[in-house]
Formats: sequence, structure tokens, C-alpha cells
Amino acid sequence: MARKTSGSRSTGSPVSAALARMATLAGAGSAAGRMVREAQKIIADWRAEPELDDDTLRERLETLREDLTAGVAAAEEQAGDVDRSDAGAVRQAEASLNGLKAVRDAVVAELG
Repeated sequence: MARKTSGSRSTGSPVSAALARMATLAGAGSAAGRMVREAQKIIADWRAEPELDDDTLRERLETLREDLTAGVAAAEEQAGDVDRSDAGAVRQAEASLNGLKAVRDAVVAELG
């Protein structure tokens, strides 16, 4: 019986799977704390992979940080385009942006 690798999907890299999960949470307007907890769980799952060496973990974290940084920049741009008269859209954009920033900061902290 094949063992399923935590934090990854059968197709795609573990980082891509993590980013997809963060995008889903951000799109749902999840609270920053919820998104950070999910990112911490994903990272803990990576650390628990017996075949994963420290260099590969660091590479995943660095890639995740870079992609999250790009995501934050895109979310900032999108938030600037939100119609300020639409309170719901403003809240959604701010929640997404705050969540992505919090996750990026958590990944930076993991990197030391």
C-alpha cells in the first residue's frame, strides 16, 4: 500500500498544494490566525516526512515565502482596485491581504 505524503497532492509539488490551500482560505476571507494555523500545520507535516532532509525543507520554505510575497503584492494591488462603497468587498479584500501577510510572516519566522 502506497503511503500518502502529507501536505502534497498526487499531482503537483507540496509547495503548490500549500499555496492552493492558502489561496482557498484567503478567497473565503478566513481570519489571519486561521490561515497561519493552517500554514503551521502544513509545515509541521513537512517536518514529519521521514525522507525530507533539512535542505529540501528549507528550499520548500524559501519557495513558499517567495510565492507568498508575490501573492501579497498582488493582493495589495487588487485591494486598491476594490470599490470602497462596497463594504463587503472591502472587508473581503482586507481579510485576504491580512491573512496572506500573516502567513508570509510566519514562513519568514520559520526560516529564521
